[in-house]
Amino acid sequence: MLLNPTSWVDFATNIAGATAVFHQFKLDFCCGGQQSLGEAIAKRGIDQQAVLAALAKLQKHAIPETDWRNEPTTKLINHILQSVIIKNIASNYQNSFV
Repeated sequence: MLLNPTSWVDFATNIAGATAVFHQFKLDFCCGGQQSLGEAIAKRGIDQQAVLAALAKLQKHAIPETDWRNEPTTKLINHILQSVIIKNIASNYQNSFV
């Protein structure tokens, strides 16, 4: 897995859970997204192999996902409603009766 010149966005959009790995290693990808991940790791003095191993583990266990960048907006909205909002409403409704 190459880290240069791969941007943060490439990892975040192509590997589900990559942002959690960034948080785990305290890599600030929000405002420093213009640099490559390799540069960020080097600047922080983090073990590059540990970050690569964590990202590789995510890829190994990844479930094929829909590339929402290529889907109609209405399909994305329906997915968000069904997978996030409706589940949260149902969970909150059930918890209110416990």
